[in-house]
Amino acid sequence: MTRPETGRMKFKDDWTGVFIRGDAAFEYAHQLRLLLESLKPPERPTLISLLQLLESSEEPTTKPVQQMKPFSECNTA
Repeated sequence: MTRPETGRMKFKDDWTGVFIRGDAAFEYAHQLRLLLESLKPPERPTLISLLQLLESSEEPTTKPVQQMKPFSECNTA
C-alpha cells in the first residue's frame, strides 16, 4: 500500500480510529449537509462539529493539518 485508504486505522497500541480520505470526507459532508438541511433538525453541536470536520478536508485549505510520516513507513500490518 502506498497510501492510506478510508477505513479503520491503528497506530501501535493506541485506540483504533477511523481515517477518512479527503475526497471521501468532502462527499460525506456534502451528503450530510443535504440531509440536515432537508430535515431541519434542532441544532446538534456534535453533528455540526462532525460536518465542519468533514468539510475541512476540502483542498486547498489554509487551516493547519497534522502531518504524518508517509503511510509506507507507518504501515506495520
